Amino acid sequence: MPTILSIFGIGTLLSYSAPFSALFLLIGALIAIVSFILQVKAIKPLFARAKIGWRNIFYALLLNFVVAVLT
Repeated sequence: MPTILSIFGIGTLLSYSAPFSALFLLIGALIAIVSFILQVKAIKPLFARAKIGWRNIFYALLLNFVVAVLT
């Protein structure tokens, strides 16, 4: 899609949002780290069949969705 936009010269309109892309990538990386920590914390409760493990996995997946939308 960016190639098609640049062929028509519309890609220059998107260049104004370039400073914000670095911010979104930084926020996305921080959220991904938090999601990873939640997944690691969920391993032991999942083996013990505790509900908190499933809750941690749910929140980690929710954060992964947010990262996917931001990036």
